[in-house]
Amino acid sequence: MQNQKILAGFIVNGAGSVYELEIVINQMRNVVQKTAESEYARLLTAEVERLVDSIAMNRVKRPENASILDAAARVTKDRILYSDRNGCETEYNLYIGCQVLLGKFLDKKENSVLLKIVAPNDIYMKPLGRVKSLIPYNVYTDEIKKGGKKEKLWADLCVQYPQDVPLASNLINYDVLSIDPKEFVYRSPEERAGLYAKENVLNRLLSQYACGGEIPPERLMEYLLKAEDRIHYQDLAAEVLKQTEDLKKILPNITYSLVSKSPLIERLAPQEEEAAPDQASEAQPSSEEAPLSADAADDKKEPDAAPDQPASAG
Repeated sequence: MQNQKILAGFIVNGAGSVYELEIVINQMRNVVQKTAESEYARLLTAEVERLVDSIAMNRVKRPENASILDAAARVTKDRILYSDRNGCETEYNLYIGCQVLLGKFLDKKENSVLLKIVAPNDIYMKPLGRVKSLIPYNVYTDEIKKGGKKEKLWADLCVQYPQDVPLASNLINYDVLSIDPKEFVYRSPEERAGLYAKENVLNRLLSQYACGGEIPPERLMEYLLKAEDRIHYQDLAAEVLKQTEDLKKILPNITYSLVSKSPLIERLAPQEEEAAPDQASEAQPSSEEAPLSADAADDKKEPDAAPDQPASAG
């Protein structure tokens, strides 16, 4: 069996009281917020790219009453909140919490505090490792099998905490995530074209495996694995290259100006803009902030950006 991490966390160095522990946890929250903002920006950037390119390829219509940025932010927010509430194991689940465990760690005679990290993604572990008062401490299955101090520690924790519920703390607050879309860096048309060309060929192969009909759910992964293997054949690889060259000609360079404008605002006559500048500025409030907060995003009434948008989790 593959060696697996069964406990990931940090030993708190020098937390002799609850007050000192709270200080450490607040430091962790600050690191988590910055990391989550960076990851949210990455996910939103990818969603903006997908929407811009789908419009360029005539797959979807441009949103009529919202900017591309606002529409993409709504889709991204919905996916993040849905993933958190349903415990999904995807990159959209930005949740992170910690459990406070007591035990004899690092060969110390007295009990120490271990903050066990609970998160579906490991994006936080490296940044948290830079906090001075935290010492990384992990337990792997191979270490348990070999016996020794970690085996005893793990056995003690398994006995103690099914009976004694550990203290727990949520380390992320979605309502205060803040990003600046003007700083987004988008991939070039050349980079994006190769991805869509591969998707097009894979979709055609999947349709052929399904004899032009619907793919039965129980066979989806089978067909997908076959298609991914088949796409490397010479003729299909050549087709991917040809489509890549064709798509390079129609995909635009993405800029903040391109994605932040609302068609509704663009259609206003100059005299109407001068007469009602406040209304125009209020029509696209999230182009600057792109909020993730469910309360902030729900104030907008723009239509969904893409047909495959999941149900709102807000």
